[in-house]
Amino acid sequence: MAGRAHEVLALVEQLVQNVVVDRAGLPAARRAQATDRLVSYSMSLLGSRMSAFPPSDLALGETLARKLARAHGIDAPVLQLHELLALLRAGSDDPEAEGALAHEHRLAALHLLAELAGSGRASAGGRFGLERGFALPPNSLSLGEAEVSAVLAQRFEAVVNSPSAHAEAQANGGRLTGRAAPFVGSIWRAAAHESVAESELVRSTLFAMQAISSKHIRFASAQEQVVCMLEPSLPAATRTLIGRLCELGVLYAKCERFVGGRGGTQPSGLEDISENGGSGEGGFVRQALCAAMRNELDDYFRLLSLLDAERLGVARAAESAGGGNGRGTLTLRKLMLWAHEPRLRLQMMCTLVDQSEGVRGGALANSLGLCAQHGDSLVRSYVGRFCAQAGAPLLRMLQEWLSHGSAQDQHSEFFIEARRLGATSNGAEAEALWHSTFALRTPMLPTYISAALATRVLQIGKSVRLLRECAPPAERGWVASRLRRAPELRWGDAQGLEVFVETSSEAIHPRIKTLLVAEHGLLDHLRALRGFLLLGQGDFVQLLMDALIDELGRPATELHRHSLLAVVDGAVRASTAAVEHSSDALARLDIHLRAEPMEDGWSAFSLTYSLGDSPVAAVVTAESLRAYRRLFCFLWRLKRAEHLLAGVWKKHTTALRLFRELHSSPPMRALQRLRHELLAFVHNTQHYAMAEVLEVHWSELQEAVHKAKDVDSLCKAHAHFLASVGDEGLHLEETSFTEPVHKITQIAIEFADLQQRLYDALLERDAERRAERERAQRNTKAGRWATLGNDGGELRAISAEFEAHIEELRLGFYTQFDRFFNTVSRHPSQQLSFLAARLDFNGFHAARHDNDGGADGTHAGWTGGLGDESPVM
Repeated sequence: MAGRAHEVLALVEQLVQNVVVDRAGLPAARRAQATDRLVSYSMSLLGSRMSAFPPSDLALGETLARKLARAHGIDAPVLQLHELLALLRAGSDDPEAEGALAHEHRLAALHLLAELAGSGRASAGGRFGLERGFALPPNSLSLGEAEVSAVLAQRFEAVVNSPSAHAEAQANGGRLTGRAAPFVGSIWRAAAHESVAESELVRSTLFAMQAISSKHIRFASAQEQVVCMLEPSLPAATRTLIGRLCELGVLYAKCERFVGGRGGTQPSGLEDISENGGSGEGGFVRQALCAAMRNELDDYFRLLSLLDAERLGVARAAESAGGGNGRGTLTLRKLMLWAHEPRLRLQMMCTLVDQSEGVRGGALANSLGLCAQHGDSLVRSYVGRFCAQAGAPLLRMLQEWLSHGSAQDQHSEFFIEARRLGATSNGAEAEALWHSTFALRTPMLPTYISAALATRVLQIGKSVRLLRECAPPAERGWVASRLRRAPELRWGDAQGLEVFVETSSEAIHPRIKTLLVAEHGLLDHLRALRGFLLLGQGDFVQLLMDALIDELGRPATELHRHSLLAVVDGAVRASTAAVEHSSDALARLDIHLRAEPMEDGWSAFSLTYSLGDSPVAAVVTAESLRAYRRLFCFLWRLKRAEHLLAGVWKKHTTALRLFRELHSSPPMRALQRLRHELLAFVHNTQHYAMAEVLEVHWSELQEAVHKAKDVDSLCKAHAHFLASVGDEGLHLEETSFTEPVHKITQIAIEFADLQQRLYDALLERDAERRAERERAQRNTKAGRWATLGNDGGELRAISAEFEAHIEELRLGFYTQFDRFFNTVSRHPSQQLSFLAARLDFNGFHAARHDNDGGADGTHAGWTGGLGDESPVM
């Protein structure tokens, strides 16, 4: 019989190969797998173990009638089916009738019809379209059930772990996961050649609940998923019950894989058939979560140990009492009851494992927190324990940050990021510490901490760090001692964190403000910046301007830093700045040279301020110093124009004293009017910048510094001061404001140069006239004739030489003045409206703009000739 069984198996394989696989046109790589699957399916049909009592022909007829009714509705030919069945039954009862069927053959035929009627869709009870209620009679098989079972049993060990078997199990739901109810299916259905004691099944199931393979249950891993396979010879009800218990093993394997790390240790007895390994992601939060899960798995092991001890104890008691079968009271159904709560716990742990994929640090803690937001209080409390243990490393980092201004964040898990910067000086270190070194890492921010609270936490840590860096050594432990009285932090307690932050703020912020303002002289440095870089120290600026005329008249490439520093130091010593400012502030005053080949000394020179190692650099940053330098260049150009125009007035009065006939000269009167107009514009613009912009905002800055409670408030007040002066007051970002001012000051510089050349020509003519008078006096004393030259004609010639240049400068000034006045008179800024009112105090320019529509180059209303009167005197 065994030989016949092998022959049948070979014939089935040949039939499948020739009829199905070859005709399907499958590629060679898939033929072997398809052949194994179809042979397994065919042999399971031939070796199926169905009911020992075949149904009657009446029951089969009713089943066929129901299927027809479901398929065709009210139009189903049910009556015709019953008539045909009656004829078939009548023919079978008469053995002499032609074509009569034996009783067993009639049942087989009806069973075949029933199966064919339901073969279009998979039934709910079988994997291959066979319903549980139908069975072929044992004597209708061409091969005995025992023989087929023997052949299949010989191949079970070889086939159960083959790739085709795993593919079959996965294709039919045999892969078990921790988030869905498992389907524990066998590779095929085979007949049970002998019964298995329930005590042995309980023992195997206890091993299976730990993902350990045994004689009747196999576990394997494929593509990072766990597959459970049962021995096919077990009864269906037993397989279903064991399958539900094996779900715990699958869930445990998933948790164990997460705790042990991917590519690390796996549950014992689990065969890894995946191709790709992996490496576990690091991080303190993940390690804390794994430790919490390990504790839960240890509790799970304790439960299994107690159950196994109960099984062994009852079994020994039964054997000592004379029981031969060794069956204990721990049955599969009792084990099912014991496994109910562990299954729920493992399912929740697997949910946490799924939520932790691809995230780390604070983002991982947030994912766990989302799982804790559950309506069931038991689930909420259970998952909350994992959240608290996983958040413990972040809580320690938070405590360390608030107490010491640092955090051991090796895996970038904390919501405050510490950036690595290059080596800097102490002052630059203070600036970088407050503005660049630390920043919020938003993806890692815990959900229970708001953005505003996180900003306050960041601010406190930076303040503590700044105290540690800048405070005297005796006070470095002062912060930690003050924070010991703060309440203890707990994960998820936003209110407790707010109380802790508030307590820390009350202790730290007043101390850091005192350190910056009182001990390191923040206001003194700001006064020095206003006096030197914003030209608020008037006597110093005047002395410096007088001393730098000769130095800055050269090209920028010929300037020397040491000589300019000596000039600046002399101006400081000669002015009241030496007594109004501290020695520390005076020592920080420096110069900046922009050595470009095409620039002159005036454009390349600027004052600067070096904070060095002072912690004030946290407030007065390098960006702020660049803003101060930009303001200095604007004001310095106005001050230079004013200084040159004042020098022009001196030379003009000197020339008029030498040549009194020039009082009635139209060119000289034109020069005087243009000087007045330029000087009026420069004075009004300077007064606007110094009195209405700088002075007002300086008072606001002083008030804001006194009211500030922390370093951020000081930084915001100082930044607001610079923005108000540079952007809102002087409008340095608007070319419509700065470009006319720049060109008018350039006209003033050219006008001063023209006046200097005219003055030199007049001095040369005065020297010639003096020489002629001396010659005439000598001739007169010697008794010879003496004549004097015509001064009026020569002076007119000199004036005519410069008349065209004066006219060009005058037209250029009027053009740029029209542009500037048009900008300030129409600007929405209230401060600029005051400047427009001073520039046009009598309404002359407003009326002129209304008449000609603005600056169009015609200059209607202005004087056209050199001898005409100017509206500005």
